[in-house]
Amino acid sequence: MFRILIAEDEEIIRRGVCNSLDWREIGCEIVGAVENGADALPFLESNPPDLLLCDIRMPELSGLDVARFIYENKIDCKVILLTGYNEFTYAQQAITYGVFDYLLKPVSSEALLHAVNRAIRVIKEARQTRANLRTQRTETNHDDAAQFLAKLTFSDAIPIAISASDAGALGLTAPRYSFAIASFANSVQSGCEDAGPPSTRETLLAKLFDQVAAQAQFHILLPAQSHLFPLCIGYSNESLSDCYCWEMLQILYYQQTHSSLALAISDPVGDLCLLHTAYEKARERLAHLPPKEPESTNPIVKSVLSYLWEHYAQPVKLSDVAEHVFLNPSYISRVMRKETGIGFVEQLLNIRVQKAKQLLLTTTCRTFEIAELTGFGSVKYFSQVFRQYTQMSPSQYRALKSNPLTFT
Repeated sequence: MFRILIAEDEEIIRRGVCNSLDWREIGCEIVGAVENGADALPFLESNPPDLLLCDIRMPELSGLDVARFIYENKIDCKVILLTGYNEFTYAQQAITYGVFDYLLKPVSSEALLHAVNRAIRVIKEARQTRANLRTQRTETNHDDAAQFLAKLTFSDAIPIAISASDAGALGLTAPRYSFAIASFANSVQSGCEDAGPPSTRETLLAKLFDQVAAQAQFHILLPAQSHLFPLCIGYSNESLSDCYCWEMLQILYYQQTHSSLALAISDPVGDLCLLHTAYEKARERLAHLPPKEPESTNPIVKSVLSYLWEHYAQPVKLSDVAEHVFLNPSYISRVMRKETGIGFVEQLLNIRVQKAKQLLLTTTCRTFEIAELTGFGSVKYFSQVFRQYTQMSPSQYRALKSNPLTFT
């Protein structure tokens, strides 16, 4: 709504202007109706209206005095003057003070509506122009900041100190800084659709990064380093280092691509000069992540994983799988551990937990129902294993649904 202030010393005219138009219909609201120019100043100083309809001749301060006050203080408010005097001197002064329009009394509803609509149109155009300029400045500033951070992070020559003015000019001031580094993985499930070309996955990752770090003071995705995608975050909100939001990001990525996303977060540092250290720490953590969903080109492993994904809801035993692939159970167990680093039971539990995660976030099924749907059977056993794999209970994990991070 466009905010309108009326200043007119004659009550009958003041009321007439207030009631002459259906202001809401044209997107306006009357925020005040005062009887002299002096009473208009508090409105203009504290919360300026978008448009002032003002009589020229009023006690204490005239309409021209108010127009001059607006002009000299650079207040963003259009002025339409109302007067019963068709004098060139008034009109000349009005132009000097940037008055938008000049209406002679008695003012008809049609003339008032025409003038107000013209003013609204000009206000809208000015706002759009300012918005476009802000967007251009933001994009330019973002590019400059990204180059600056990349130099700090990846260059061997790290500056001893960075001036507050340099960081502030680029919008890079924050109490703490961290790096989140992501790396794509291939399909985690035999037979699932491909995660898509790298450009598509990178676009998705950028959107998810934007959402999970929306509350940060700044977050900038730096140029990819080989297969690594580093996000630099400046923040004061400690919840950004909470594992829940980053876990949610990985889940959403999986739901969109059917592919896993390796992700590691550095401890926060309090100085931009230490960004290189934070980046290296996150990269080290990423390199040492345990293989949650190991993959193999071994046809035996592929067959076993395919069978487990198809039958995880059933009471699967190693002997069932051995019969399916026509191999000895002991041999299968040795091959699985050699190729993937984890044994048959761990593989099965891992798959069941992954399915339970999806059901907790995407359905209203109760915990005991999910325990049955994922082959755990016992709720107590399900909760025990789920906590072991995720460091949270099923109910805590389901609470992630209330997290503001969503993919659209």
